Amino acid sequence: MHIFKLPFPEIPGTIAMESTIINDPLHRRTSRLLHQLGCPVHRIGFRQLCVAIPMYARGEASAVCKELYPLIARNLGSSDWRAVERSIRCEILDGWKHGKPEMWERFFPGRNRAPSNKEFICTMAELITSRLDLSPDIVPLHRYRQDGYFYTPSGM
Repeated sequence: MHIFKLPFPEIPGTIAMESTIINDPLHRRTSRLLHQLGCPVHRIGFRQLCVAIPMYARGEASAVCKELYPLIARNLGSSDWRAVERSIRCEILDGWKHGKPEMWERFFPGRNRAPSNKEFICTMAELITSRLDLSPDIVPLHRYRQDGYFYTPSGM
């Protein structure tokens, strides 16, 4: 059972009010998946991804930039959605540079650069909502074209 203590002050009407991130199955799967990738746990971007990915997976926000970042900023007590975007981007880049390359290769095969925020959030949301176990031998249902752009085949 994972419960994360949030380092920022308690703000009425936010998730931080409870001093924990809600311990539902999607949060646990997200946290486990980020751990498997080797993302740094001590940074605010980790906590924001633990909130963002389940929100996106549940369909609470359909557009990452215009809906999801402001929603996370409001829920976690931040005043600037650009800070949310930046901290998530830094978390992904640090995980890419210093994480577990074999795991990144499994989820983002054939890539020579880190995925964008949208690619990462969409892929992780797909993985945590799938019925697959998050063991190291799973293969995600998305594909990448030769030029590195993300797409989901229509037949899947």
